Amino acid sequence: MQVADEQSYQEVINALRSYTNSVSEASGKMYRAGSDCVDNTQNDPAAVTSNERLQGALSKINGAVQDIGGIIADLQEELEEIREAAAAAASGD
Repeated sequence: MQVADEQSYQEVINALRSYTNSVSEASGKMYRAGSDCVDNTQNDPAAVTSNERLQGALSKINGAVQDIGGIIADLQEELEEIREAAAAAASGD
């Protein structure tokens, strides 16, 4: 049972890391694209407004990615507790 729990935790942790890496990469591309758009249109007011909205959305996305990072840390802590409990139980046998 303990091995299954460890494996499940590790799979979730890995999936969350993969997700946050993908989101962060896409967010970076969108940030650069918004900035490039403003530069390429020589600060066209519509481009500036669109970029400001994009930056606001990206800020929220990045906040969510940070929240997920906290969840990953919590899951890692729980996984370590499972491992420690299993080691203590095994040494008590």
